Amino acid sequence: MPAGADRRYVLTAQASAVARQFAALAKSGYRGVYSFEWEKRWHPEIEAPEVAFPQFAEMATKYLRDAGVTADGG
Repeated sequence: MPAGADRRYVLTAQASAVARQFAALAKSGYRGVYSFEWEKRWHPEIEAPEVAFPQFAEMATKYLRDAGVTADGG
């Protein structure tokens, strides 16, 4: 099996590790930018960007709120 062949791309809500990553960054005091890439061009089997990007924004908001980060950065 080629390196990386076991990877499976999923939406943010299906990736349990993402919530832990947001929590760890918030706990460390990180208040920078979060970015999100969705490589539909190279992985045509994944959801459309029109699905993935709004869902990421919704989940990122939830994860940050759950971690105690407010809209004013608190």
